Amino acid sequence: MIRTRRLRYASLVAPLLASIWIGCGGGGSSSSTPEGGSRGTGGPDSSAPDSSGDGATAPDARSGGTTPEGGDAAKSGGPSLSPPSQSVVTDAIGTALSSYHRNSSTGDIWCTPCDGAPVVLAEASYAGDTSTDAQLLAQMRELLKPGNDPFATGGYSANDERNATAMYAIAKRTPRVWSQLSTTEVHQIDLIMEATFVADVYATADATNTSGAPKTFDGSSNSNRDWNANYQEGMVGAVIVGAEYFGGQTSAEAMLAAYDHAAFTAGLQTNGLQNAYWTFSTYQTNPSAGAPTPATVQQGIQSYSMHGMTLGQLLDIYLYVAGNTFNGTVSCGLDGGAGILVNGVYAGRIVSGCSGLPNAGAMGQEEEFNSSDAMGARSDASYVRLGLRDDLFNQLVLVVYGDWQNTSASTSALQRLKVGVPDFFYKATQGYEDYSHGTDEGLFTCGMSMDCPLNESLWTDVLAPAHGL
Repeated sequence: MIRTRRLRYASLVAPLLASIWIGCGGGGSSSSTPEGGSRGTGGPDSSAPDSSGDGATAPDARSGGTTPEGGDAAKSGGPSLSPPSQSVVTDAIGTALSSYHRNSSTGDIWCTPCDGAPVVLAEASYAGDTSTDAQLLAQMRELLKPGNDPFATGGYSANDERNATAMYAIAKRTPRVWSQLSTTEVHQIDLIMEATFVADVYATADATNTSGAPKTFDGSSNSNRDWNANYQEGMVGAVIVGAEYFGGQTSAEAMLAAYDHAAFTAGLQTNGLQNAYWTFSTYQTNPSAGAPTPATVQQGIQSYSMHGMTLGQLLDIYLYVAGNTFNGTVSCGLDGGAGILVNGVYAGRIVSGCSGLPNAGAMGQEEEFNSSDAMGARSDASYVRLGLRDDLFNQLVLVVYGDWQNTSASTSALQRLKVGVPDFFYKATQGYEDYSHGTDEGLFTCGMSMDCPLNESLWTDVLAPAHGL
């Protein structure tokens, strides 16, 4: 079980995104925490609007090259993908199935286990490894059981939901797997994907953020599209993944234009998606929570843009978020690697192996190794893990759907990931004494219960080789 914390905190904004955008030709409620500076106002459209696909009813065929062994036809220009290593595939097959739950006393939403295995299974099957098909189907169906589905709040818990939504988006591009689902199962999956998409479109849209972050569908103020990476990668990433799943800009915007919040909420209940129904019905069941009304939702999700970028610019949106996530200079920790003394323990630093730290001084360290929260400085590997893995999942979906383009902007972003991803896994393997909320949060390591091998393989065995890194 991961540590899922609900305190609010602000993002330490990337100093400049010029290196990200230069190749594209342009620049890109109880909380009093500031957004933390100016982020870009959007970049030019590097991926043209895509009206192909059939929305949520079947795998959408797109012109261009083919994916390995049974993946759908994809847009041309995207890299081909290999499966993860055999040992990681074996681990993913043997891992317990993930599901979602809520502590009714504290309000915490948990994904257990939330280890990246669903995405590993989906990617392996997509890349042609049929040994993962049965477990992938079991995982897809596990989330359709009453009380197991994602909550789709549109807020902090979105960082855990990518385990489900990226899995479904990738599986939809693998016909031999997708065709084994019943019509009822596909409809339930469509509802999950629409719920997570709509909730995060609402939470991250320019239209709803004019006076600060809106309350989410569960009435929470624990969300802000410009906070640290474990918020932004989850929330904005849900928009990327949902838009791809529903066929691109034209199809997704048509769905948003026709969306009926009250009718959709009722449909969640009818189809047994209890967790999403709990979230979407908050405006009815708990009016004092301040969740948006159907009319407010329906107005807020029209003509989506996020810092000026539209659903026709999914790669630009990804690059913008990745530029914020991997925005730091590699170091051994706070205060020049010495850390902060808390009750006799130096926290906010790697506990061993500092002298051998790869890429020291290079740009690309993940944001939350040197960020801030409501209590001051933050250097916390457990939070780094959440934003980093979602970044990999979001990128993977873009590649699978053929929307990754090799430009100077994407090359610049990949150079940061080439530094930042190994940096996290090195620190997590050596051991990192976490510091956040003004206190020592304990030692974070890649142990047997953590997802390090699974998610590291998605980079080292799948994405990095696909990009020629």
